[in-house]
Amino acid sequence: MAETGREMKFAGILSTYATIEEMYLFKKLMERPQGGPIGVLSLTRGEQQKFPSGFTIEADKTPNRAFAAKLFGEEAIASGVQRVVQELQAGTVRGLLVMNGIPDFALPADLVEAAKKAAVPRGERPPPGPARRGGPRRLPGTAWAEKDGTFMNFEGRVQRIRKAVEPPVHARPEAQWLQEALVALGARPAVTSIEGVFREAMPGYDYGKIGNLGVKTNGTA
Repeated sequence: MAETGREMKFAGILSTYATIEEMYLFKKLMERPQGGPIGVLSLTRGEQQKFPSGFTIEADKTPNRAFAAKLFGEEAIASGVQRVVQELQAGTVRGLLVMNGIPDFALPADLVEAAKKAAVPRGERPPPGPARRGGPRRLPGTAWAEKDGTFMNFEGRVQRIRKAVEPPVHARPEAQWLQEALVALGARPAVTSIEGVFREAMPGYDYGKIGNLGVKTNGTA
């Protein structure tokens, strides 16, 4: 990705299934001169439900929407992939990096169609369908049960996830290859631990402070 990235501009698509660490690194990558706009995928079903006990079920069914809103802004969540689609259609970006992860999620049809204009479509574990056939290069990533990291819920509570199963031998954590791309571009001195990335993304916090029950933040660290 680094070699091609020096020759063309990339847009990025990221879902709110990505961890805090992955979102932070993805944003850093797209801030490079080769980077372009970022589109955000989320999944909403029904309406928010509040119960007398105070328990709440959010309409958004992804685990890290709150941190995505903190990092990219609410407008980015609301606009979804619209800007990326527009720039792909206009030819102002020629490469596309997709990092989805939402189970059983169909990519928007206009994105799939616009992605055909990308010179080097790339993706992380894309779902079956037209997007998979759009380009030759894939970066096998890990599912939520195959990685370590953190999520922020709608109340601003940050909680850890821990690897429950080993990923396939050909798969690598997204936080690893995102760091490697940044190192190759000269934007990062070396690959660090996932907790090291978390401390960068959430200054003042570490995994020890999160503990087993998570820690309530104001969403802005």
